[in-house]
Amino acid sequence: MREMPAFTRPVNKAIGKTYLRCGRDILSHMVGGRLSKADALKRLRDCLENGIVEYHDHFEKRCRERGIDPQDAQRALQKGTIYREPELDVRFQEWRYRVEWTTPEGQAIALIVAFPEENETLAITALLIRGAR
Repeated sequence: MREMPAFTRPVNKAIGKTYLRCGRDILSHMVGGRLSKADALKRLRDCLENGIVEYHDHFEKRCRERGIDPQDAQRALQKGTIYREPELDVRFQEWRYRVEWTTPEGQAIALIVAFPEENETLAITALLIRGAR
């Protein structure tokens, strides 16, 4: 299997972060707010064209374990759809979005992404979808 593209810079979300205990404080201090599904897709596509897309080590590991081809993962980011509302990851103080796509072979996959910065997408993990749409 081909390797995922190399990181453009190291990813360590714990450095420089202060974890807050109160949900209200977390929401008010987050980098960027919750995006609509359409705005999240627009930001993802903008990052693919003009920004930074980073692949976390966990993402690469899950792709290998689940037999998801790196090219299919890339196509999912380019052409996938966000059907579900985003979920707040309190630990990392960021909204996570699930991008779904079906490969040419018919396998439905989902990629979980976040937007740590305005022009940056972080691919966090990859899933196989059972009983796809």
